[in-house]
Amino acid sequence: EVKDPLELKRLLARGLVARTVAANAMNAESSRSHLLFTMKVCTVDLDSQESFSGKILLCDLGGSERLKKTEAAGEQLKEAIEINRSLTALGDVIEAVAEKRRQVPYRNHKLTQLLQDSLGGTAKTLMFVNCSPAESNLQETSMSLNYACRAKRIVNSQPGTAPTSPAMSSRRFPAHGSRANSRANS
Repeated sequence: EVKDPLELKRLLARGLVARTVAANAMNAESSRSHLLFTMKVCTVDLDSQESFSGKILLCDLGGSERLKKTEAAGEQLKEAIEINRSLTALGDVIEAVAEKRRQVPYRNHKLTQLLQDSLGGTAKTLMFVNCSPAESNLQETSMSLNYACRAKRIVNSQPGTAPTSPAMSSRRFPAHGSRANSRANS
């Protein structure tokens, strides 16, 4: 349990220190894994004693790598293959959710299992794409942008469950200035 922003910042820093990076032919500090940081935020309205909760998931995906261009070998080759496999599984889930298929392949990879409740439904999802300005990385940049375009097709709301007006939204999640007691669990 985390009770203030400083504790939360320390916890995030601890996770970042544990993240593995390595140099390859394309990147001096290539991420060798994905980073997921989950916060469950709970608040209680002191007037009504009604409790509210939400979840914030920050996910930094390791980049898709062209094995030939990175010249990865040994353990780095295995890591790159696993990163690519997980991103393919995530792409399949994004496609299925965007097309509103009855079966979504969340179980195909641990990454998609962890992200399941953050894709579609009433989740609010943002994706940031790092693009390289180098002409030599044009193909990778284009693939990343295409990936983001697929994700953009996801519609994140289910009728009857999402707030439909600002008034409803502020009622469900009281503003910082209201008499609310907040805490964050990690």
